[in-house]
Amino acid sequence: MRNFHLLGWGSILLLVSFACANGQSHPKRDALRGIARMKVAIESLGAETQAGGLSVEQLQADVELRLRKAGLRVLDESGDDLAPFLYVNVHAIKGDIGSFYAVNVSIEFHGWTTFGSGRDLLVTAVPVWSKETLGLLPTESFATKTRQLVTDLSDQFINDFLAANPPEPPPPPRLRPR
Repeated sequence: MRNFHLLGWGSILLLVSFACANGQSHPKRDALRGIARMKVAIESLGAETQAGGLSVEQLQADVELRLRKAGLRVLDESGDDLAPFLYVNVHAIKGDIGSFYAVNVSIEFHGWTTFGSGRDLLVTAVPVWSKETLGLLPTESFATKTRQLVTDLSDQFINDFLAANPPEPPPPPRLRPR
């Protein structure tokens, strides 16, 4: 009975994963245009996720390093409170027999917007770009493979960000008169 239960959940996760992957629309690259700096926010991890070997600090370092290597300006926690931010959420549930984790990784880029005016002014974060993935990962490689999923989604964000913000071409060489 337990194996049937496990197989049932595995089938459902694969179908949902396929539906999510095929149902995603193309990211809104235009919303990323002109962004000069950003923060990274990692959602708190559940006890099962931490027990599997992941930490917020490691994910924070992984994502920030990836962004900086690509030339994006990343602010630390004490930076501008209203800077746009890349939000990373990892949610994992250990399987009934303990040999796998069901994992959902999502990354969203949020910008700030305002509604109303005066005393009724509301400032709120709005997701303008997002990607996610679902999977079943073996317990023994859960942390490594989950970090790779986060890296893969981070790379997709970086690619779209750089497509929306291409680097300035270098100036032409100056010719010296002879």
